[in-house]
Amino acid sequence: MASQNVVKFGDTFYLKHESSGQYLANVDRGRHNWPQLSNTKKVELQLVGGKGDVDTNSYIKIRTTEQVTFNNDILGAFADSRDCYYYKDEYDNAKQGWRITKASGDAGKIYYGDRVRITNIFYSNQRLALDNKHPGYITTVENAGDCWILEPVFVQSVVEPPSSTNVQPISSKSLSVFSWSVASGDPTTTGVILWTRVNPKEYDKNIPLEYEVAKDESFQKIICKNNISASDFDEKTDYTVHINLHDLLEPDNYYFYRFIYKGITSPIGRCRTLPPPDKKLNKLTLAVLTCNDYSTGYFNAFYKLAEEKVDFVIHLGDFIYEYPQYPPGYGDIVRKDLTLENQQYPYKDPANCDRATSLQHFRHIYQTYRQDPALQKAMEQHTWIVALDDHEIADNCYWDYENNTMGISAGESQPLHPIYENLGKDTPAARSAMLELYKNATQAWREYVPALFPKVDDSKSDEYRYKLYRKFHFGSLIDFFLTDSRSFRNKPSIEPNSKASMLGKKQKKWLFDNIKDSTASWRVWGNQTFLATALANELIGEIDDWHGFKAERYEILKFIKDKETLKNGTDRNSRFVVFTGDMHTSLVAYLKTETESLQSTLVSGILNTLQPGVSDLKSGTSNLASGASNLLSGDLKGAVTDAGEGVFNLGKGALNLGLGGLKAGAEVLSEIGSGIINPKETAQNVVGTVTNSFNYDYSKLVGVEFMTPSVTSPGISEGILKQLESSLPVDILGILEKLSLSTDNSVHQQHSWQHKFVTGSLIKSLSPHIEHYDSRVNGYAIAEFTPEQLTWKVYRVDRTDHDKIQGRNVSTNRAKKELVQSVKYDPNGIKLTDSLG
Repeated sequence: MASQNVVKFGDTFYLKHESSGQYLANVDRGRHNWPQLSNTKKVELQLVGGKGDVDTNSYIKIRTTEQVTFNNDILGAFADSRDCYYYKDEYDNAKQGWRITKASGDAGKIYYGDRVRITNIFYSNQRLALDNKHPGYITTVENAGDCWILEPVFVQSVVEPPSSTNVQPISSKSLSVFSWSVASGDPTTTGVILWTRVNPKEYDKNIPLEYEVAKDESFQKIICKNNISASDFDEKTDYTVHINLHDLLEPDNYYFYRFIYKGITSPIGRCRTLPPPDKKLNKLTLAVLTCNDYSTGYFNAFYKLAEEKVDFVIHLGDFIYEYPQYPPGYGDIVRKDLTLENQQYPYKDPANCDRATSLQHFRHIYQTYRQDPALQKAMEQHTWIVALDDHEIADNCYWDYENNTMGISAGESQPLHPIYENLGKDTPAARSAMLELYKNATQAWREYVPALFPKVDDSKSDEYRYKLYRKFHFGSLIDFFLTDSRSFRNKPSIEPNSKASMLGKKQKKWLFDNIKDSTASWRVWGNQTFLATALANELIGEIDDWHGFKAERYEILKFIKDKETLKNGTDRNSRFVVFTGDMHTSLVAYLKTETESLQSTLVSGILNTLQPGVSDLKSGTSNLASGASNLLSGDLKGAVTDAGEGVFNLGKGALNLGLGGLKAGAEVLSEIGSGIINPKETAQNVVGTVTNSFNYDYSKLVGVEFMTPSVTSPGISEGILKQLESSLPVDILGILEKLSLSTDNSVHQQHSWQHKFVTGSLIKSLSPHIEHYDSRVNGYAIAEFTPEQLTWKVYRVDRTDHDKIQGRNVSTNRAKKELVQSVKYDPNGIKLTDSLG
């Protein structure tokens, strides 16, 4: 049998019971995480506990990658009934250990397809078997004859040391020459874009750069190789290299690649080509990411991403941030080693911060990000599809067609960009400086992102812009459309008759044509900013997303609805989903052609009930003092004049009432404040009938939007809590936490009560089409498509943990990873199911 079929530690697999044909499936949460068996479903498992090949009598642990109850994911056996269970690793460690042996009794390596027996090492000869007392479950039985078969999910290629005598193996010298490692992106059926950067200190204008692509990691089966002239990667490209392998590779294949310079070999990368458009796929898995700010967290999530068995990585923008440190008041700054020199436009407002404007600035930021070891690992292991958003250029940027330059639509409460601070907002000098900034930013983006960059056309108005919107066919399973919502957008506007466009005429027509012509099982739109809309966002003046482009939003969603109805023969099915980033929030929402009518009715109900409840979110964080006196005087109306103020003031009122005793404070929170602390429930009681009828009005129901959380950037609740903490003389949030009845101390639940108090439930209540909302999460999402359904999983990865190397803080692979959301989407009926509970 071929060596690639040997079972290896770290492999993922499905476990099948030979005689019954049943697979180990998910757990019955009602039976204390006891795993079930199924004839139709199977759960992905992973072999851990060792390294290399698995032999007969190997000690193994079996982990479910579903992580059904946070980290209760290691298979073990009970002490009394011998039933099996999932629990945390190292809990009763010996009882979670197993021996795997060939049923034939032969020695040697275990291969996929072998009949094996799995014996618990803690109990005498207790083997994994069907549970006859509880059909549909597994147990252990002494000397059981049950045989199991391992079926691979992803078979790792054989890894052998390079045997070439012409180049050196990976070494410290390699890390010096290739300090930014390697990457691949923009896959086609016959190629990818390969990327690297040669350290300028090692550059020699007389020495070319070599690259090799092979079928195997030992580079014994080289597919193609070539030299790149030194003049093609000099100071003009900041010593970066893009290799287009189009027409050189085979469809739907993994390849390994490396670069060689002066006999020094780069780290080895792995890339993948797209399957043919007509190839039927039973499964495709995409990682979806956004918003990795360097200053507010370590890139620990990228280490976890490098280990994920995904087919491709989708990054929806804000790959870098134009400022070296996040503006004050939004989140803690944990990395301070990124600074900008030669600042031509120093900021003046204390609420502002340094921002990149020169090509030198942007290049320096990319170099700093790309030297992070976690990001390097993730880019080495996967092929990426990367979008452009605003922070690669300037926060809230758009294209000013009238003046042929870039503009910035900052809100009233936001500080002006330093260029506007220094040169004036509407001056010729500022417009010229903004155009120069745009050119610098996009040039650096093109230098450091592994992608293709065709020019839009040769007209003067598009002189500096590139066609970054593109499509990818993942077999016949998915047609993926990635749009560019920055290069062609107008200034956003909430005026009723505004015709502001986010996509521009050409790109919108391109999107419409591709949606119309798609014959894939799924259509997926990679979109940067929030599409479903939320009333709370609009009330606080957030119009950088699709709130500022309502007419175009309606036009696009109505077009999609009509096409999905035509394709599926009914308005109750939709195989169109949208991936979104930008908002630093884990969110799932139904997409509707309109939401204003529901929101209007809903708000009216809340206003009438809470007198006036949520009349003005915009001022909700600015006035924190009056609530205490209002509550003490029994003036509920004054305490809840606006939702944000009402929430904060009620909290402070609870503190003051606490002077009369915590019990009294708790009673007030329970009896008076429950409608605000739990506004979702309040809203449902008030206008439940309207909410339900609108949620299932299929004439307006288009599909579902899945928003991935930020990798590191601070969420909305973190920013609000930060402002609240700085505004109060005492630890009000700590006191309020003590009044909470919650006893869950897990990492995911930290500050959950305060978060719900200030944002979460309120936003969902005002916009009930939002099914899931959590702005505390940092990490990434995994989208697993089959022809029948989409499973969306959100993983939280701690962004504060880090290692220290040579006195410098760096990202760590030790950071905790948790599954915090798992949603299944059934296109037949447009149904969402929370599978995590």
